[in-house]
Amino acid sequence: MKIIISESQYRILKESKNKKAILALIEEKGLLGASEFLGMPIYELIEMGVVEKYNGRLPLNRTPIESLGSLEEVGGYLDLRNTPIKSLGKLRKVGDSLNLGESEIEDLGELNFVGESLALWKTPIESLGELKYVGGDLYIENCPLSELSDEEIRRQVKIKGKIYRGLI
Repeated sequence: MKIIISESQYRILKESKNKKAILALIEEKGLLGASEFLGMPIYELIEMGVVEKYNGRLPLNRTPIESLGSLEEVGGYLDLRNTPIKSLGKLRKVGDSLNLGESEIEDLGELNFVGESLALWKTPIESLGELKYVGGDLYIENCPLSELSDEEIRRQVKIKGKIYRGLI
């Protein structure tokens, strides 16, 4: 069952940023269910800072997301391709792959662990920041990081897979 709220209810909730009520909904219905119940896109709940940990896949590609709010961990795949996001903020861990291809990312924030591959192709990012581990491949095609040697990158980050610099 999908419950629809009015635009005025949505505006009141968004403006009040009643995190307790939203958190209760997320606990009861899960992030997707709360998003449907509130009539809000998932990325807005994340930007509001009510989600600190998410266990599943988080496909946010092609959304206008600009902030991950209080999000510290994603258990599955996180897809931020083609988004205006510039920093990952408090995000420390992604359990599966992280795709930032063709985003506006400039800063990996507190990110230190990616369980599978990390895609940074066609981004303006110049530093791997606090990143310590990538459990799969690193894709740095057409970004400033591609000018670093494999040795320079591997001195900073333990990468279990390959480093790709060519066209994809």
